[in-house]
Amino acid sequence: MGIIQRQLMINVFSEIGILQEVLLHRPSAEVENLTTDTKDLLLFDDIPFLKVAQAEHDFFAKLLKEKGVKILYITQLISDTLKISKDIKEEFLKQFLKEANFYEGYLYDALFNYLNSLKEETLITKIIEGIKPKDIKVNESYFSTVINTNNPFLCDPMPNLMFSRDNFASIGNGATLNTMWSNVRNRECIFAEFIFKYHKDFKNTPLYYNRFEGSCIEGGDELVLNENILAIGISHRTEAESIKKLATRLFNSDSSFKTIFAFKIPNKRTFMHLDTVFTQVDVDKFIVYKEAIDA
Repeated sequence: MGIIQRQLMINVFSEIGILQEVLLHRPSAEVENLTTDTKDLLLFDDIPFLKVAQAEHDFFAKLLKEKGVKILYITQLISDTLKISKDIKEEFLKQFLKEANFYEGYLYDALFNYLNSLKEETLITKIIEGIKPKDIKVNESYFSTVINTNNPFLCDPMPNLMFSRDNFASIGNGATLNTMWSNVRNRECIFAEFIFKYHKDFKNTPLYYNRFEGSCIEGGDELVLNENILAIGISHRTEAESIKKLATRLFNSDSSFKTIFAFKIPNKRTFMHLDTVFTQVDVDKFIVYKEAIDA
């Protein structure tokens, strides 16, 4: 995510240009909170070793900083957003609980009151790492009648948050606020939703797609080839209908983009996103996965 000035915080017209600022999430307890019973549901083939994941992240972040790149952390951005007012924090919690499938009643009230009592940074950490019955300090015998006993969490952890490109993508001076293919990842998008709605630096960002538009699109399928051209994958996780909606809004804005190439790649999890099979490395060079291109 590139940045040039306060009134124009997002400035992304290339996959290969000089990086000025980047958005990251450092993996934490949410990775260790994957279980053999929940890893498939949460879209992991295996359970990563947290110590190694953090060491790799820290090494990567260190290299970026040494090159003069400023790092923004999604957890800090959303924490700063919630600090703006009590009303914003409560609005955020209501949205989070709704998308975690909690509505009015005893359990909703217990979760809301517990989360609302936490400081903003602690609140975000707890939401990401997952919420267990013991966290809200009520009789655990109650939960045996209302939750799946194979899952120790009331609210599942969010281990996919480290893939921070997917839930929103920067395009030119705007962004797409995405609808994820799997509902277990849609709670990640709440962070970007509130940042773009309320954060002082990002609240004026044009959104070319909104997460409630009814069809799926993920950032791994959105590539910015240059200031005039986008490439978007029609894939396992991005629907053609989403590209039509994005194109209509983008081409009717004052953006510089004039063309979108829509690449249909095999609708299989093994191909996942366009950026896994088609990666720009220079102005006229790409790394491609031949099987996907041939298909």
